[in-house]
Amino acid sequence: MRQLPQAYEQHRTDELHYIVREGQDEDIRTMGLTSLSNLEHLLAGGRQLGRGRVADLFPRLKVNHEPLVVKQVLHGGLFGRLNAEHHRGPDRLLRELAITEEARKRGVPVPEVAYMAWTVARPCRLFMATVRITASRNLVELLRDEPPGGLRRRSLAAAAVALREMHDAGMVHADLNLSNVMVTEFTGEPEGFVLDLDRSTFPPTLNDSHRASNLARLLRSLEKAQELAALVGLRERVRFLRDYCNGRGARYRALQQLVRKRARWFPLHRLAWKFGWS
Repeated sequence: MRQLPQAYEQHRTDELHYIVREGQDEDIRTMGLTSLSNLEHLLAGGRQLGRGRVADLFPRLKVNHEPLVVKQVLHGGLFGRLNAEHHRGPDRLLRELAITEEARKRGVPVPEVAYMAWTVARPCRLFMATVRITASRNLVELLRDEPPGGLRRRSLAAAAVALREMHDAGMVHADLNLSNVMVTEFTGEPEGFVLDLDRSTFPPTLNDSHRASNLARLLRSLEKAQELAALVGLRERVRFLRDYCNGRGARYRALQQLVRKRARWFPLHRLAWKFGWS
């Protein structure tokens, strides 16, 4: 098993192996996250998000812990249709923890991992919890629920800035989509955050091709959600890229061309979506 990042420790119950920040084991036990049946109950009553369900845990009276978002880690794509929840081991969790810690060191706006767990029984089921970003919603919720206006404009700009900060820090997201970009709202100026870093990388040199690939992937996720794509006009799409580039300079022009080239493949993706292939 991979070595844990500093400030994390591993524990075990009869049902679960789990990892928490040092000194927070008692809080995790109080929240019921060391019991597999409690985890299942929490998620069954949670909300649908992406390919699975998540549960929001808030502090109770006289219990001092940060609010958390708990989820089960599931496979996506074609493989996920055959086997969504079973894993050979905890490698995926440990990899995401290491990537998240490296991203935080570099200043990437990502939430802190508070807890990870996998079942003792094999094949494993994987669970994780991150510190909840207060008063936030992802880009799916924002585009669906927020009408055009000042808040939507500022929130999308904050999301674009978060992606630029991620790339400037040297990280390429492996699965950038609308559900993986969060924006805080209602508590001052919006701020953007990036989620789900599994398989993300830190190339020796991050170039415009890396940037365009991530931005095109985000645009592709918008096109996949046809009802959302209809709500986002050309002006809003152009403004997002401009906010990412902090203007219409040379980088804006270069990325605009690169993203357009990648968008030429979208008709093939639409055909695959039509037949449920991805």
